[in-house]
Amino acid sequence: MRVVNDTLFKAICKGKITLRAYIDGKEIQIELTDIYYILGFDVNLFLYRREREKGIKIVKNYKIINLELCRETICYIDDYNGLYSL
Repeated sequence: MRVVNDTLFKAICKGKITLRAYIDGKEIQIELTDIYYILGFDVNLFLYRREREKGIKIVKNYKIINLELCRETICYIDDYNGLYSL
């Protein structure tokens, strides 16, 4: 994987995770696949292009960013100077 400063990293594992969130009083679950683990990274990465193919959309409204599936919010995203955290 090549990151912003052109440094290369090797993913040593690929898997899936289930995100669980309570939105408007109900539990929402979504499974993200093809999550890459890179030794030394403190975060997991996922490819938005693949999730977009499944119908997930990133919606930005002023400073609020969220993921939506079938027009329902499934996750809120925090922006840390261009690094997004679920």
